[in-house]
Amino acid sequence: KGPPLSRDQVALAPIVKHVVDTLHARATEVGGTLTTEVADDVKLRGDEDAIERVVLNLADNALRYGGKDVRVSIAARKEGDIVFVSVSDTGPGIPEEHRAKIFDRFHRGNTTQEGSGLGLAIARELAIAMGGTLTLSGASRFTLELPA
Repeated sequence: KGPPLSRDQVALAPIVKHVVDTLHARATEVGGTLTTEVADDVKLRGDEDAIERVVLNLADNALRYGGKDVRVSIAARKEGDIVFVSVSDTGPGIPEEHRAKIFDRFHRGNTTQEGSGLGLAIARELAIAMGGTLTLSGASRFTLELPA
């Protein structure tokens, strides 16, 4: 384990913009689109780099596995003192039989694709290290919850 992650108050919008800019070429390659619904004033507590790694991993997976013309949405909402950052897509989603294990290390729901199966496990570990959670609801909506 590395050093504990910082829990600074960081603005979410610039992080999400950077993720969208980073993934622009991949989105174009697969005919996908990235949309965001993140208000400029949304702030959350966590490590800026770790938050970006989590959101980048989720959005990249959505583009990678969502199929042709996939639409990926990154949205944020604040409820009380929690910020919910969700990444969802219009792709086929994760088959039900894989959902319980999707955050396990080395589990790969789609074995036809390259990858170590570590991305979601690491993303969840980062969320927990910042005092938050990362969950999957339905077939294709991941939600990162962090303190505001």
